[in-house]
Formats: sequence, structure tokens, C-alpha cells
Amino acid sequence: MQIDRRSMLALPLALAGGSLASCAADAPSITVYSTLPRKIAGGLIELFTRQTGLAVNVWRADRAELAKRVAIEVENGVVGFDVIELEASHLIGMIKKRAIFADLGADIRKFGGSPKLAISRTRSNCMGWNTNRLPQSSVPRRYEDLLKPELKNRIVLVGGAVPWFHGLHHAWGEEKATAFFDALARQGFVVSEGRSLTAQLLASGEFALCPAIFEYMIAGMKRSGDPVDYAFLDPLVIEQNAWAVHIDSKMHPQCEAFIRFCQGDGRKVLRDNQMVPGELPEFKRQYPSGIQQFVTSEGLNDVDVFKAWSDRYHDYLRKGLKL
Repeated sequence: MQIDRRSMLALPLALAGGSLASCAADAPSITVYSTLPRKIAGGLIELFTRQTGLAVNVWRADRAELAKRVAIEVENGVVGFDVIELEASHLIGMIKKRAIFADLGADIRKFGGSPKLAISRTRSNCMGWNTNRLPQSSVPRRYEDLLKPELKNRIVLVGGAVPWFHGLHHAWGEEKATAFFDALARQGFVVSEGRSLTAQLLASGEFALCPAIFEYMIAGMKRSGDPVDYAFLDPLVIEQNAWAVHIDSKMHPQCEAFIRFCQGDGRKVLRDNQMVPGELPEFKRQYPSGIQQFVTSEGLNDVDVFKAWSDRYHDYLRKGLKL
């Protein structure tokens, strides 16, 4: 049984909760699920609607919440979205379980060669710091430098940095990763929920250094004159997103038009916000860093797997706060 998505979503016509809307109540529209930040999603919608006249509703959430919502919808036969933008590993995991995405037009740039996934964006878990609170001589150049005495009790970890935690375990192996994170806990850290808030608190001087923050956030603040900077530590954990269209969407041509726009004129909206509209090779061009090892979050390709690593990471954070 399929449930009409308008009765399920009840999206408001103004910015509220997790929803953005750009349409009149009875106007034809497409519904997009996305993890894009609210400001960037709003910019894409505004420009697309102005160019095409097609209205777009967006329901945005973080990766775990969005993946969980889709899993529930699939289980209950709900067609809640027309287009989805999510971490590519999750979309690949969904494809392996059930045929819920449609093939895309030949002119759409595909992610990983998949006929069902379109390239969206790439971001990294870089290190960010407040330049007023941390002198250049104390800025870490490798992960081991985070354990130096001068950084004791000066580090903030983001509660949502599950892919970073998982990625370092994947890159280093269990023994080395466990030893590093145990030592990091002994350094002393505070925990902040949400990278956007953490970036703002870094800029305000509330925190000195965060080893896992999205580079586009700090780069944008630095460009605006805030006392922040960023660097990439090796290995660098990256997260790549992709677009997909629901196989039962009644708006498939319009969905493809939206994805084409995001891969065309919409790229400027992302670049204006310091975000990389492309896959890893484009990230390397935009942020040449000399990093030797890039680690993707492809292992987090299932809601249950992500939850298991999220639980493990948050257990670690709780134990670290008690030291």
C-alpha cells in the first residue's frame, strides 16, 4: 500500500522544524529529502524555482535520521520522497536490499558508475581551530600531535562525528585506533552536538581545537574574517553524497531536471558556501593537501551498522568525559 506523501509529511510553507517549502499548497511540486544544511538547501531551491517555476519541498535531517526515516517508509510501502540526497554508502546499501531507486538519464553524472546514483558533493572531517586560542606552533600536523601536553583539556569532539571515528578504526585497525582514542580521552575533551554549532563556538573562542569538523564550515568562516583556520590530517576521512530518484515517483522528469540543475548551475551555490560539488577527485583539486590516505565511510552502509558504530562512539565519549 502506498500512502500519499502530502498527508504523511504535512510540510509547512515556511522554514520550520526540518522542513523547507517553496510552493503554494495546490501547486505541483517535488519532495526532496536531503542532509544539506538549511541555508544551502534554501539557496538551491530558490534558484531552481526561479529558473524553472517548479516548486520543491525539502525535508532535511542528519544522516542517521534521514536513513532511518527512509527505512521505515520502505518497510511500510510509503513513497515519501521524489528525490533523495544522502551519504552515498547508505544509498548503495539501500540498493542492495531493495529496488527503490530509478535509473537516471544518460546525461546525468553518475556516482561510482551506478545508473541509479548521481554525483552530489564531498566533504572531509578536517581539523579546525581558533587562531586566537591556539598559536601556530601548537597546531597539530598529525594525529599523534593531538596528544601533546599543550593540548590537554583544549579539544572538543563532535557528537555526530561517527564516520570519523569509524574511518580511523578502518584505516588503522582496531589495536592502533583503540590506543589512540584511549590516549585522546586521557588528554581530556568536551563534547559538542552538531558540527555547525561547534564551528560557531570555535569561532567565538569557546573551544580551541576540533579534530573532526567539516572543512567548508571553517573555510567559510575564515573567508568572513573569523579567527579560525583548518588543516587536513592523514588519513583524511571523507563523506561523499549522491542523489537518487524514487522508482515510484510520479514526477520523474522533474526530478531529473532538479538533479541536472544541481549538477549545473546549482554547483555555484555549493561553491559559494565553500562546499565541493563533486566526487573525491574534485575535492583534491579544490583542497590540494598532500594527504596520502583518504578513507571513505563506505562501511557505514546500513542503518543498523551505523547505529552500532554510533552507540560505540557515544559510549566512548561518555567514558572519556568521566576521566
